[in-house]
Amino acid sequence: MSDSVRTRYAPSPTGRLHIGGARTALFNYLFAKAHGGTFVLRIEDTDRERSRPEFERDISESLTWLGIVPDESPDRGGPFGPYRQSERRARYEEALRALTAENAVYPCFCDDERLEALREERLARGERPGYDGRCRRLDEGERERLIAAGVPHAWRFALPRERIAFVDAIRGFTEIDLRSLSDFVVFRRDGTPSYHLAVVVDDIEMKITHVLRGEDHLANTGMHLALYRALGATPPVFAHLPLIVARDGAKLSKREGDTAISDLRERGILPEAIVEYLAHLGFSPEGSLLTLRELAAQFDLARVGKSPSIFEYEQLVEFNRRWLTSMSGEEIAERLEPAGAPRSGAPAAWLALWKDNAATLLDLASFAALYREIAPEAALEACALLAPAQRAAFHSCLESALSEAAEQFDLDRFIGKCMDAGISRGAAMKAVRVALTGLSSGPSLRGLIAALPAETVRERLTGLATVCAQQSGERERADESR
Repeated sequence: MSDSVRTRYAPSPTGRLHIGGARTALFNYLFAKAHGGTFVLRIEDTDRERSRPEFERDISESLTWLGIVPDESPDRGGPFGPYRQSERRARYEEALRALTAENAVYPCFCDDERLEALREERLARGERPGYDGRCRRLDEGERERLIAAGVPHAWRFALPRERIAFVDAIRGFTEIDLRSLSDFVVFRRDGTPSYHLAVVVDDIEMKITHVLRGEDHLANTGMHLALYRALGATPPVFAHLPLIVARDGAKLSKREGDTAISDLRERGILPEAIVEYLAHLGFSPEGSLLTLRELAAQFDLARVGKSPSIFEYEQLVEFNRRWLTSMSGEEIAERLEPAGAPRSGAPAAWLALWKDNAATLLDLASFAALYREIAPEAALEACALLAPAQRAAFHSCLESALSEAAEQFDLDRFIGKCMDAGISRGAAMKAVRVALTGLSSGPSLRGLIAALPAETVRERLTGLATVCAQQSGERERADESR
């Protein structure tokens, strides 16, 4: 396959970029790059009521953040622009004239009231909603009379009553019975093009060679192939991707916030983890921690499955955990602030200590904050881990170790003192850990002591010693009063 390969991701800006859309964009990107081709981002904003500029921005920014950067787009431009359908109306009007000249379309004078009544009747009979072809049966004279009278009308494509076949790059030989579909609108009564006309005209003019989209578009593909033929154009190769579904088998919606890319970003999920996880939803690359370049080198439509893929957030988090573990402290530090998670001035060595304990950047942000500040009750919680009878001895051991420390606290020497005083190694270590971090588990205690400033270690352990002294004193006074 040559570098003439051109793919596109053509979202409608009626919601934020979600997992399903991102997977479609990714597979189009990987296929284009695997063949040295071009990946196009086109905005299909013909739905004027629901299209929003903020959704277009979210789509563009989310793709860029993921690294799925288009070669041509509304922002970057390109030789086949403009790349927003709202700016291409003249092309669609020209296509309508061509279809009219071929008698491939006809005016439809049915108003919304009749169409809604027809829909309800068909549903009541258990039939699929669709147009009944009433205006297709009007003679030319009646059509001309109604147009001359100024009756509002849309334009519908006269679907051939036949079966249409094509070879799907994933599903293989595929046949669609156009007789099961109804004539569809190509131009609405308000003078705007429908999705069906716009997408075909754009793919023709932008020289798209391969269309990778969800299998829920399969019926659309039958209608579009008929449109290509009516326009005298060669259709692209179609590949229908298996759907991504929720655990209950329901299709994911792009208006469900749980699967929006921007929400995942705010949760501290890395773009590399999202990309690699998406690649596993339908395609099974070999290896782990794969970059976009490495995924493109493996990508093959023949290896894309035909069954739906289940989106599981826990699996995505596991991919994220692996990516975090692979990063250096310096790399993690670079990610925290752009992710909206300030690192509280924690050095790379501190962040590197915690990466194995984190699933997301938000986890690491909370661990980073411990470098500068811990909960004020940490010393109380640390002391409470010791038996009341041990607190006086623990205080004595801690005071002695702190006074002997020239610079950094000597953990081994301190533990030795505690064990000599009858305090177990585990109890002493856990108390020190909680006093230093406010947490009962985490990285190596020696590593934490080495990464924290010596004065911070001294300050936090002095606080623990003070609390233990206070509580042991209170216990002695209570004993004396009895």
